Amino acid sequence: MNIAFYAPLKSPDHLIPSGDRLMARLLIKALKMQQHHVEIASSFRSFEDKGSLIYQQRKFKEAKKICDNLIQIFLKRPLKKRPHIWFTYHLYYKAPDLIGPFVSHHLNIPYIVAEASHARKRLKGPWAFNAKKVIESLNQADHILTLNPRDNFGLVDLLRNDHKITNLAPFLETQIFQKKLNQLIKLKKLLAKKLNCNPTQPWLLTVAMMRFGDKLSSYNFLAEALVKIKSIPWQLIIVGDGPARQEIEKSFESLSKDQKVFFVGQQDSNSLINFYRMTDIFVWPAINEAYGMSLLEAQTSGLPVVAGDYGGVSSIVYHNETGLLNKPGDIKNFTKNIKKLLSNPELKRTMSKKAKTMTKKFHSLSFASKKIDTLLHQIVSLHEKEN
Repeated sequence: MNIAFYAPLKSPDHLIPSGDRLMARLLIKALKMQQHHVEIASSFRSFEDKGSLIYQQRKFKEAKKICDNLIQIFLKRPLKKRPHIWFTYHLYYKAPDLIGPFVSHHLNIPYIVAEASHARKRLKGPWAFNAKKVIESLNQADHILTLNPRDNFGLVDLLRNDHKITNLAPFLETQIFQKKLNQLIKLKKLLAKKLNCNPTQPWLLTVAMMRFGDKLSSYNFLAEALVKIKSIPWQLIIVGDGPARQEIEKSFESLSKDQKVFFVGQQDSNSLINFYRMTDIFVWPAINEAYGMSLLEAQTSGLPVVAGDYGGVSSIVYHNETGLLNKPGDIKNFTKNIKKLLSNPELKRTMSKKAKTMTKKFHSLSFASKKIDTLLHQIVSLHEKEN
């Protein structure tokens, strides 16, 4: 089938890496794996984070022009070359889909949404205009795929049923992270020499963008937790970069002076895989995160995880099986969980094996691809019967 793909928050071809961009690209790969033809319908970004009604209305007007243009382009094509499905990834009150509903309606094709959220409280306040657009989109959607199970509550509240909602576990290309890494010990020694750290001590790992807001809060939380771990040896490698890097480095200043924390900046995909494979435990508070792709990447690589139980994190980190979760904001328990894994190598090994098994079984690209494909055929078949 021909699928028009659109991501209003961040296009798959956006220059800045993020978990959102990664998932958009993975969805496209999942669709292509089943021989679907996928085209990015538009790179228009509807994101508006200031709560300005003027800007939200301006975005709406810009989107209307794009809609008119797309409809003309698609209708000029032979029927077989037109989109059979419109697929939108990730819409919420700050980034509504202002294109998909309009175009799919005019083409009379199914409109499918993956990862959407709705909260009634947003109907009042600075994002009310966008929130209403989200409701319109969700009411029109033929089906909604939820990657964060906690989004279901708001969606069911809006739709009054769950018959057009399907849970889709976050996924990735597990085989990339589970390839055997030759000369792992040698690579680790070389890195230790470069960073001037100790290869015999346990290495903790954090992989996250350095943005203001929730990401900065997570970094500050992590720094505060690690300061309390004095009796057990450890070292932390931080992979990531961004506008808040200076503030984050200040948070870890005392630990950096003690040769405990090492900043390595943003890494390419191959180098990142090496970091996952060379380290021992992944640590991340995950404050207000939907689920966190780095948590999934870490487990796929065999790293047990210590994380905060926010959003849909518990849907990808299996507590006491692949990692340890703690209540949001509980810094004492977060520190305790890190200590627990640092001081118990056998538990770490057990969780490492389980993490690889669980991600391969429930969070692989092939698993998601088959599930999405089955659903798409059902939706198209139903749409054809109704029209």
